[in-house]
Amino acid sequence: MYNERIYQKLRPFFILFGPDRHQQDEQVAESYDAWVVGCHRIGRRVVDALQKIKKSHIVIDYDPDVIKRLEHEGVPHLFGDIADVEFLESLLLHGAKLIVMTIPAVDDQINMIRFVRGKIGERVPIVANAYHQSDADELYQAGANLVMMPQLLGGHWIANALTREPWDMRSFTKLKKELLEQLS
Repeated sequence: MYNERIYQKLRPFFILFGPDRHQQDEQVAESYDAWVVGCHRIGRRVVDALQKIKKSHIVIDYDPDVIKRLEHEGVPHLFGDIADVEFLESLLLHGAKLIVMTIPAVDDQINMIRFVRGKIGERVPIVANAYHQSDADELYQAGANLVMMPQLLGGHWIANALTREPWDMRSFTKLKKELLEQLS
């Protein structure tokens, strides 16, 4: 937030040095229904759901290992940092119908929310991610439509499991297997 203000003031000076050498090598050639920021555990489930319902999607991640995995799997992806305004400006977000951010960095999410709201307004729902109520409040104030809180979702999951499954070793072994499969 403060970093963004400083960056905007210094940006004309930075331009003298040429383009960001870490910038995406290729521009996005098409627009996508859904943009997923971060593709670890939560983001992976989001991508799986989008594939299941046959929605066009692309993943943004800053982890080279994740990018290699996505490339191997044939998942559309971009290597980039949503804290970088130049990177955000290179994205074709005009056709987006949904943006889901699964990363833990609240400031980076706020940066993208403000960028999206400034460029394409309120028509695109934005889902953010927070681990603390104060962070969720900040994300809502910035313009997020929904903020996931993984610990609350985990509480709902175990509550549902306890109400639908018998409390025996076979059920817990089955639940354990399901969870371990999702970790890989």
